Amino acid sequence: TGWGMYNNMGLVLDMAIPFAFYLATKYRRGWIGTVVGSVFLVGTLLTCSRTSVLIGFLTYCLCVALMLHYARNRKHNTIALVTVIVAGITILALFHAPLLRLFSRFLGMGADPSSRDVFFKEGWKLFVQSPIFGNSFYSPGYIPWDFSVVDTLSAVIPPRWHNTLLQILVSCGIAGVCAYGFHRIQTVRLFLKRPGKENTFIGCGVGVLLLCSLLDCHFFNLGPTMFYSAMLAFAERGEQ
Repeated sequence: TGWGMYNNMGLVLDMAIPFAFYLATKYRRGWIGTVVGSVFLVGTLLTCSRTSVLIGFLTYCLCVALMLHYARNRKHNTIALVTVIVAGITILALFHAPLLRLFSRFLGMGADPSSRDVFFKEGWKLFVQSPIFGNSFYSPGYIPWDFSVVDTLSAVIPPRWHNTLLQILVSCGIAGVCAYGFHRIQTVRLFLKRPGKENTFIGCGVGVLLLCSLLDCHFFNLGPTMFYSAMLAFAERGEQ
C-alpha cells in the first residue's frame, strides 16, 4: 500500500514509525524496533516529501520519549538510540558535501506551496457554490492537475483538494463536515475511553495520517484508509 509518488511513500513510512517503537517497548530485544524506527525516519527523509519529513521527525521524537517511558529493556534501547544518533552524526560529518548535493533541490524548495494555495482557493470557490451538500467528489469545472485531462483518468480519479476538511466541504458540504466531525469525536472518545500503551502508539499512527492529510489527499487513498481502519479496529480491541 506504499506504492505511488514520494508523498505516499513518506506517509506510509511515517505511519510505521510508532509501531516499530511499540515493538521496542514490548520485547527483550526491542532495541531492534528502535533501529527499525530510525531506518523508517531515514527512509522518509529520502522521499524528500516536506510534509512527511516534518511530521516524521516530530513523530520520531514523540515515539522515542514514549519508548523510553514504556520500554521493558530501557538500557538496551537507549544504547541502540545513542548508537543510531552517533552513526547519523558521523555520516553527516564524513559525507556532508555529497549529501548536500543529493538534497539540494529538497533544501531549496523552502516554503514553496507546490500549488496548494491554488487548490485551496479553487476548492473554496466550489464550496461557496454549493455549501450545504457540496458538489460531489467529481466536481465539474475544475481539475487540479494536468494528467487528469486524460479522459480515462478523469473518469476514475476525482479532483483532490489536498486537505481533508476542504475535500469534504467541496464534495459533501456542511452536511458532510458534520458527519466527519461526529466520526472524529467518536475516535477521540475511543482513545480516551481505552488509554494504555497499545492505544497510545495506535493514536500516534492515526495522528500521523490526519496531520499529513492537512496538506495532501492521503485520507482519500485506498492504502492509508485500509491502514486507518485496521488501526481503529485494534484500538477498539483495547488493552488485553
